Amino acid sequence: MNESASAELQQAIAGLMDENDDDVARLEAARVNSHRDGLIALLRAVASVVSKIDRCETLICELHQLAKNVMPTKEWYTVGELSAILGKAEFTVREWCRLNRVRAAKRDCGRGHSQEWIVSHAEMIRIQNEGLLPD
Repeated sequence: MNESASAELQQAIAGLMDENDDDVARLEAARVNSHRDGLIALLRAVASVVSKIDRCETLICELHQLAKNVMPTKEWYTVGELSAILGKAEFTVREWCRLNRVRAAKRDCGRGHSQEWIVSHAEMIRIQNEGLLPD
């Protein structure tokens, strides 16, 4: 084979290889673009979910605040009700009343001649904010 034919053959082989490399590069670029597009779509979906969660959290906080403001307050609380509100045992609240650690009154309870302790709403708020009266 003469030199010009050999050079032409080498050029043709190089051209084929370049075309093959271009095809591989195009396929790789298409694959990368496909993955990139998928990741972008996933990130948009995650951002949408985060936005919705933020709105839900805001609404829950607003509903909680509304519920706190709407909860009916009673004028007087029994020992059982006050113990549940304060997270203490009924016996403890009765002892506070008996020892004058809270301002409480007695009322007829319908069980014979016995009376039960009752505590005003204002006193309940005072206990929550300031604590018990001194001994």
